[in-house]
Amino acid sequence: MDQIGATAYIKLKGYTAQPEQVWQRAQATLLTSHNEGYALSLVEALANGVPAISYDVKYGPGELIDESTGRLVPEHDYTQMAETLVTCFNAPEELARKNAAAVSSTQRFSAENIWQKWNEVLS
Repeated sequence: MDQIGATAYIKLKGYTAQPEQVWQRAQATLLTSHNEGYALSLVEALANGVPAISYDVKYGPGELIDESTGRLVPEHDYTQMAETLVTCFNAPEELARKNAAAVSSTQRFSAENIWQKWNEVLS
């Protein structure tokens, strides 16, 4: 990653008890796991207007991320992950469009929509 300058963009901050403050400063989020049950952190990021870059692994990322809200990268492709991150930061207009799309993409997870879906299932 150092060869393409990605280390200038990547900072690992660790755990926080105040995620909303972190999301307000974030420009993108990375999901680099190779297995996911359900990526709640992606929903949180998108709901806060933070585009997501993730490996395209089973059970989650592909259901939440599309080209308007972030980018899916083939699993284990470290080079493309780093290049996608650098490209993201070098295109501020596209990043701003993804911010807005990210927020609206999570409306399907609102309490009202979930309640309506439960009512449909239980009726």
